[in-house]
Amino acid sequence: MSPDRSMWFAAAALLAATVHGQDPATGTSAAGAKPGEKLDVAVLYAGEPDHPRTTDWKVFLEAHVRKVGVADIAHLKAADAEGFDVVVADTPPPFDGSGAYKARTVAKLPPDWDRATVALGYAAGSLLGDRKLKLDWL
Repeated sequence: MSPDRSMWFAAAALLAATVHGQDPATGTSAAGAKPGEKLDVAVLYAGEPDHPRTTDWKVFLEAHVRKVGVADIAHLKAADAEGFDVVVADTPPPFDGSGAYKARTVAKLPPDWDRATVALGYAAGSLLGDRKLKLDWL
């Protein structure tokens, strides 16, 4: 799957997970939004600020949620997440256009991190690897 396609797949999955169901009688989602309304959710996207993927996520989220912020994943701190319900942590794949490995810098979260976090792809292992979570091969 191409990086662009996987990004949109992840975005759709995130939105579906946020909405997760609709009341047939009122047309209201479990998150309280009716079709065409923004979800009452504040999302911080932590990625690489100058990457087109970050711009795509910001545009997507602004169309669907009440508040959107962007933070640099290389320097993500707990203070950055203040005022947000969810943090989406993401980085592009660790390869450049030629297929050569390009290391990505991802911050380590403090032990007392308490924000709901969706970590995608390369960012997941880098950001959460020291949490003893099952994020890799067996």
